[in-house]
Amino acid sequence: MNSVMADRRHFGPAWPDQAADGPADADVRAWARGTFLVRLWGRLPAGWLRALALGLARDRMGIVRGFARPMGFGRWVAELQILPSPDADALTAERCMALARSEPRDGHAAAPVLDSYYVDRSPEAGGALLLEVRAADGPELLGSLLDPLAALSLHPEETVIETHGGLFQGCFALRGAGGRLPSDEAQRALVALLESLMLQHRRGPVPA
Repeated sequence: MNSVMADRRHFGPAWPDQAADGPADADVRAWARGTFLVRLWGRLPAGWLRALALGLARDRMGIVRGFARPMGFGRWVAELQILPSPDADALTAERCMALARSEPRDGHAAAPVLDSYYVDRSPEAGGALLLEVRAADGPELLGSLLDPLAALSLHPEETVIETHGGLFQGCFALRGAGGRLPSDEAQRALVALLESLMLQHRRGPVPA
């Protein structure tokens, strides 16, 4: 699988001056093809992306593409293109910040079914455990993937996701507690998890 982590473009306008050094805030604007462009910046709590992804799914909104990148000392910049369902409530900056700061509901999302995955902890991965996955897209997919990773104490330091033609592709630079490189045991647990998520895909449809 070709890495999507190399694709770190910004999808929208220039960041505000305080993006990397001010209080946490968000900006939401209408974007192309009925989507919204959501930008978040500043100091955000641990697990904020998982909480936001699960909250958006509950609000019937899916993440089309985007990235989240740490800037140090708990500060982040993130840019996400969001597609709401026709009956979804209006998306506001206040709602996005509330979701990002909320406590994720464990066990909310069904486990995803992966088409493929790749794990790399070589020096080229930058001191993190690099995970790339492909799966059939769905509104809950990002949150449902981050849920079991969090249970393994694996947290994305940097995330890049892209959806196209019903396919989700994501790349995550994972770290353990305290920002450390995950241990060999954590990597083995991750591979076991990924293999279990691949199992249903390998079985294929049940014959009629």
